[in-house]
Amino acid sequence: MRHAVSGVVVGTVMVVAVACGGSDDAELATGDATTVPTPGTTAATPGNGSVVTTGTVPPTEETSATPPTEVTFAQVTTSVVGAAVGGSAGATGAESTDPFSEAVRNDDGTCSGWGGPGGTWTQGLESGAPVVFLARDADVQIGTGTLGTSRWEDVGTDREQWNCIFPFEGEVEGEPEAFRIKVADLPPWLVRRDSTDPSRWVVSIDTVARFDVFEECTAPDRSPSEVFAWDSFGVYWSRGIPQICGAGLTVVDIERPCRQPNVASEHIVLVTRADDPAVVLEDVGGLRVDPAELEPLTPVVVHVATGRPCG
Repeated sequence: MRHAVSGVVVGTVMVVAVACGGSDDAELATGDATTVPTPGTTAATPGNGSVVTTGTVPPTEETSATPPTEVTFAQVTTSVVGAAVGGSAGATGAESTDPFSEAVRNDDGTCSGWGGPGGTWTQGLESGAPVVFLARDADVQIGTGTLGTSRWEDVGTDREQWNCIFPFEGEVEGEPEAFRIKVADLPPWLVRRDSTDPSRWVVSIDTVARFDVFEECTAPDRSPSEVFAWDSFGVYWSRGIPQICGAGLTVVDIERPCRQPNVASEHIVLVTRADDPAVVLEDVGGLRVDPAELEPLTPVVVHVATGRPCG
């Protein structure tokens, strides 16, 4: 028996003949030929009565993908103008500067960073030096700038109190409320708005005030029999703290308040009892107690102003 099978392939109508048996089955009899109908019609296959239905295959519609719209946001930058403020003690020139000063006062009216007591201090802090601005809480660069021409000024009244001022300007990304400034290989310092002029920024040059580096404060055989008068208000911390210890008191901590007018950075502004901070022993008005009434080695806290002004 001969068998014939009709089929439709997408987009093309064709007849497929499958032969079973010997070679003679490969030939189709004329009367058994399958009629190929016009697409969309039906045709009866003579001989077996079967009906093959064909349909129109809709053409494939090409669709072009719409490319995503690129949205460009304008990058916001902020111009920053401000100053880094540090303290200095002694006469002009490195050889006459107190070793713990944050900068040297030069004869030409400018200031320079230096090695101070040794190690990393303020090296690289120079007029015209490039600076990098970093995010407040991450080591991510957000801008660059330059130091301007530095200067020094005496802000004291009764005694000399020297500030070294290093102006800076540049651009930062966004509109930060605070960020950090990095000069040369020094650790970055925090920059905040100047509370006395919010259009400007200020940074306190950040060195460490200490009391454990002076023999007057650390000698193990210290045994004063009484407390003597001292005079440390408006004195650079590295000169005032040994004086306080030498008077018979024990410095146990250093506080770092903002800087009041007529007070230079790194200068002493207050001495209080450590066991009762409300008891002021010395302030702008001088001694507030009779030293003879204090117990020898009374623990005290020394308050040393930073370069950030109070506002």
